[in-house]
Amino acid sequence: MRKGKSAGGVTYGFDIVRNFNPDGQVSTGERVITEDEAAVVCRVYDDYANGICLRAIAGNLKAEGIAGPRFAGWGASTIYGNWCWGTRLLNNKLYVGRLVWNR
Repeated sequence: MRKGKSAGGVTYGFDIVRNFNPDGQVSTGERVITEDEAAVVCRVYDDYANGICLRAIAGNLKAEGIAGPRFAGWGASTIYGNWCWGTRLLNNKLYVGRLVWNR
């Protein structure tokens, strides 16, 4: 975490990259932005900031056939999540550049 690497699971909009270090060990915690998913995250934030309700945002994404996180369907809770745990799209601090670990 101190090196800016992921210590947890996969986050929508990012892929985990595994490479081999010079010593042959697999590197862990590297992330790369997934452009198409990142565009969806930006769209969700824009729509929400423009006053579109969560159910409408989810409905629009479903209607357009956009796959949700972990290929699950879209719903209001998929977008909003849990503010205490910092889960899903709108409450995940990673989307604003803040890494949170061991919460």
